[in-house]
Amino acid sequence: MRLASSGSVTGFHCRRAQGMGGYGTDKAAAQQSAIDQIRLRAAKKGASHITTPQCTVSETMDLVNNCWASIRCTSSALRLNDD
Repeated sequence: MRLASSGSVTGFHCRRAQGMGGYGTDKAAAQQSAIDQIRLRAAKKGASHITTPQCTVSETMDLVNNCWASIRCTSSALRLNDD
């Protein structure tokens, strides 16, 4: 058995205005939320593993997603191959 790629997966966490949810000052919990999304999306692709996520924090306002700040993590989804 070996691991084969199922493609790239991304997780995103958004800090919204005060009182509307988001990560506040707990960036570790926000990053974990983004990584949890990666695991869920990888599982939907039939993957059982992910590579170490690469995360970026943006403290600039993102009007498209209505975020005051955000964390985006990307990883590769991997599945067991019976070859």
